[in-house]
Amino acid sequence: MRIPTIQKNEIRKILIIHYGAIGDFIAGTIAFKALRDSFPNARITLLSRANTFEICPPGSLVDEYIVFDEKNKKTLWKIFWQIRKKAFDAVVNLKDFSEVMHLITFFSGAKIRAGLGRGIWSKVYTHLPPNYTDTNQHEYLKNLSVARTLGAENPHIQAYVHITNVHKEATETFWQENNLVGSEVLAVVPGASDFRKAWRSERFVEIINKFLKTYDSKVLLVWGSEAEKSLVENMAKSVQNTNLIILPRGSVGWLASVLKKTKVCLCNNSGVMHIAYAVDTPVICLNTSISWQAFGEKGYNVNAFGKDIQNNKYLPIEQVRILLDTISVEEVWKILQKVWEKF
Repeated sequence: MRIPTIQKNEIRKILIIHYGAIGDFIAGTIAFKALRDSFPNARITLLSRANTFEICPPGSLVDEYIVFDEKNKKTLWKIFWQIRKKAFDAVVNLKDFSEVMHLITFFSGAKIRAGLGRGIWSKVYTHLPPNYTDTNQHEYLKNLSVARTLGAENPHIQAYVHITNVHKEATETFWQENNLVGSEVLAVVPGASDFRKAWRSERFVEIINKFLKTYDSKVLLVWGSEAEKSLVENMAKSVQNTNLIILPRGSVGWLASVLKKTKVCLCNNSGVMHIAYAVDTPVICLNTSISWQAFGEKGYNVNAFGKDIQNNKYLPIEQVRILLDTISVEEVWKILQKVWEKF
C-alpha cells in the first residue's frame, strides 16, 4: 500500500475515535492534545460515549462530538453514513481492540487512517506506529504513538480534563467552608473499581495518622461509589481528627478542580489517579506496574509487581491481592515524606 504523504495544511477535518472508563479515556487525551496543538486550524470531531462528554467537551480539545452507543446496534449504520458524509481528511482510531471501530475507520473514506490495527486489521491503516504490535505499552504512550504518525507531538505527555469556572468557584467555596485556605492538603483515595485491587484501608489509616502527627496540614478523603462512601466514613471514625475532611461526591470537573489545589495525591490505580495526573498534581500510586518515570518527576509508583510483569490487569485478581499486601506502611510513608517535602 502506498502511504499517503501528510501535508499538515491539507488536513482540515480530523476524526478521533476513543471511549472507555474515566482513566482509559483520559489516557487518550494525550493524543487529543497532540493533535490539537499540531493542527490548530483543523476541525476535530470525537466519536465517543456520552459519559466522556464532560471530560473533553466541544470547545476544549475537540470541536464536535458524535455519540456512539455500542449497545444500540441500530445506530451503527447511521454513524457509518454520518462519518462518511463528513468527508474527514484523517481518522485517528485509539480503540485498537474494537473490530467495529476498525470498520468505521476503513469505511470513513479518509485518505489518512492512523491506528493500532493488529493482524489483518493492520491493512485498514495507512499510518501505523513503529511499535504497533507491542501490547505491553503504557496506554499513554500507545495513544501518543498513534498521533505521532501524523507528525503530532505532546512533548510533556500532558493529559487533559476540562475544568469550568463553575467548578473553580465551587472549589473555592469548599476551601473556605472547610478552613482549607492557606493549608497544604493531601488527597487520599482508598477506593478502586474492585476492592481486591485496592491497598487495605487500615493501612491508609496508619498513613493518615502518621501524616497528621508529622505535618501541620489537612487530608481530603476522596470517594466515588456508595461502597467507597462507607469505606471513607469508617476510616474517618478511625482517625478522629478535625484535619481530616471527607470530600463530597461531585462531577469529574469538580474533582479535577479540587485535586488541582491539593499538594499530593495518594491513591490506588484508579480513574482518580489519571485525573490528578491530568491537572499536574504529584501522584503516588499503589497497585500498578506502570513506570511513571516516563511522565516526569510528578509521578511515583509504589510497585509490588515483578519487573517482568508489564501490565497487572492480566494477573489473576487473587494474585493482585497477595502482591498488594507486600507493600508496607513504612515503604509508602517514606515515599510520601519524600514527595511531600519535595513539592
